[in-house]
Amino acid sequence: MQNLSVKRMLALSVVGRAIREIETDPKRGLRRMIDLGRDMSHSDTRQMIFSLVQDMLKKPDSPCYDLLSRAVREIDRQTLQKFSVALGWDCWTAGVQTLRANEEPLLWAMRLTLDGSDDLRALREQWKAMRRKGVRMLIGDVKNLAGFQQALVLTIGVSDGAFLFYVPPGLLTPAVVPALADCNTLAIAVEDGMPKTQTALDLLRQHKCLYGVYRRCPLDETVSHARAWLDGLTDAHGYFAILREEHCSQAEEIAEMIGHMRMDQQFRLIPIAAQADFQMIQQKIFF
Repeated sequence: MQNLSVKRMLALSVVGRAIREIETDPKRGLRRMIDLGRDMSHSDTRQMIFSLVQDMLKKPDSPCYDLLSRAVREIDRQTLQKFSVALGWDCWTAGVQTLRANEEPLLWAMRLTLDGSDDLRALREQWKAMRRKGVRMLIGDVKNLAGFQQALVLTIGVSDGAFLFYVPPGLLTPAVVPALADCNTLAIAVEDGMPKTQTALDLLRQHKCLYGVYRRCPLDETVSHARAWLDGLTDAHGYFAILREEHCSQAEEIAEMIGHMRMDQQFRLIPIAAQADFQMIQQKIFF
């Protein structure tokens, strides 16, 4: 346990130094951070991710350079550093080690629908118990204000876990967003195409939050329509774009398209297939 704590402190130091280098020399700093991250990595999951990014950075005009340079300029420094370590170390390294030691396989992230109907005390105890078992990420699908309040309470006092919340833009108001900036291990995904989407995105950027957009694919979603949505996104939409393809009849084809976008580096924001990428990480952990 003490050895893991020391390694976590080292990871924080490495990421912090790399962020400073990216600010002055994006290409050199980013390559150095990825190289060091892979050298420090002792999990198959992180090795896979770092190897993928290393290959991408061999391209001189990789969009990763512009994206990371922009993130360093615009996102709160503590948030960028602590979220990176929470996801890369707590979740995909220390957490994976604990998960693999369990008798029964568990999902690598805890997924909740948050609408205020569940007992908050029970949710907190469940989240605490899952972290002890190695589940160090919570993905919350926020439905309303009561659910958003529950989501924020679940982040309190958690220093060994990362959070991703899907949030309707109408809940991201000037009274709420400043408080989100204080949670340094939180990423917010805003539903795109809604009346208040741009207002919410502007507030998140103003308060230096880590954020992106998401879209729920309807049953009849086509690959071409999904690709058109991704291609139409700009810097104003944040740093990542999630297609929630789980209920789509062409889910497999959409996930394949997103994989090609990443490999061919044809993106402005990091494209993510919510269900397919979740399962890919799950399989890498246990198989």
